[in-house]
Amino acid sequence: MVEIREQIITLNKWHYEPGYRIEVGGKFRDLYSLITERYLAKNISISISGLRRVGKTTILFQLINYLLESGTEGKRILYYQFSEKINNLEQVLQIFFTNFTDLEVGRDNFYIFLDELQYVRDWQSIVKGYIDQNKRIKFVVSGSASIYFRSSVKESLAGRMLDFTLHPLSFVEMLNLKYAFRGKYTFSKIVVDAGDKIGELRKLQHERSPYQKWLSKYLAYGEFPALLPYLDDPEYCRKYLREGLLAKILQKDIQLFEVEKEAEISALYRISCSNMAQMMNLTNVAAETGLSYPTIKKYTLVLQKTYLIEDVVNRLRSVRAQVKALDKTFVTSINLAVTTLAIDDPLHPPYVDFRGHIIENFVYNSVKQLGQTYYYNKAGKEVDLILEIGNKTIPIEVKSTAKLKKTDTNHLFNYMQKNKLDEGYLVYGGEVGRIEDDGRMIYLVPYWLL
Repeated sequence: MVEIREQIITLNKWHYEPGYRIEVGGKFRDLYSLITERYLAKNISISISGLRRVGKTTILFQLINYLLESGTEGKRILYYQFSEKINNLEQVLQIFFTNFTDLEVGRDNFYIFLDELQYVRDWQSIVKGYIDQNKRIKFVVSGSASIYFRSSVKESLAGRMLDFTLHPLSFVEMLNLKYAFRGKYTFSKIVVDAGDKIGELRKLQHERSPYQKWLSKYLAYGEFPALLPYLDDPEYCRKYLREGLLAKILQKDIQLFEVEKEAEISALYRISCSNMAQMMNLTNVAAETGLSYPTIKKYTLVLQKTYLIEDVVNRLRSVRAQVKALDKTFVTSINLAVTTLAIDDPLHPPYVDFRGHIIENFVYNSVKQLGQTYYYNKAGKEVDLILEIGNKTIPIEVKSTAKLKKTDTNHLFNYMQKNKLDEGYLVYGGEVGRIEDDGRMIYLVPYWLL
């Protein structure tokens, strides 16, 4: 308990120095803005999970600074970071409320920031108890491996906690943080809201064109905030990604899921990287690796829970057919994937065909937060991505080339006709444009606009 008390003193200097602020710089990720503008003042707790080193702790610190600047009393804010050795949440909360604050709980909110919560077993029952005891106790928690890997966790906090995933930096976020780029137009807003889509896309292309050249470095090293000052030092970036990030995930985070053989799951991650944006047959992978199917299935789930890969299902009308179809595998970080595969320039990989998979994975990572994402493949007629936003369905085809063949839009138009859709998108290496057929419109979008 003495050690916990000392850590609380060290980590919470604003308890004793009213003017103290954590030094985290003045650049903010999109999720920070979303939380401060819409959710922090509401009577609900918040969880932020995601891959290591994407900036979760920084956002917690920025939220603490925001609260202090907004007039919240320092003694109403607790920050604590857990570890493998110190993971007793109940003790932390008891010590804080007993020794570090003499304020009434019921008058104003208490804000409890808990970092690296994946190390705490059954944290949800403790948090639930405090929330149910007093709605003025508001938690903001984070974890680098899925803090919801036990099935009962989410259910027990339903209605009490909103869940957010912090993804690696998008291309636009990298431009904002690295080059102070503040664009008026975004692909996501155009897809969802724009009336004159072709006009808005052309304005977006004009606005973004000076930054097109940075896409290759973004795909290689630009997804993690800590690497933005070092984009011109490939050797350092590769070492950071390989040893400072991926190795720690495979050595530490997977241990939470009782995985004993690091080499086996590392091999499966490499296979997943080489099959990014493709359907991956786990039976074939089991035969290729010599591991059992249940082991491959378990390891795949662990890679998902540690935010290394994601699976997307085939959007077929029959649920039964969907379950039987193969999932498409995407990597959450192209930086980690191309480092694992020793690809120096993602836009010019050793295998020309692989460029298309990298671009498709980039497009998926760019649009997945807009809504529910699927792919479609029936009788060989494939549409790369199907994005569902509310009642709106948006099919997206991806090509890595700058020139299109007449047949490149066939599957897209076929899907639009079959599902009575008026618009779709073809993301490729060329210029903004459009193709119309029988009243249906396909918008042509350069992939560097995403």
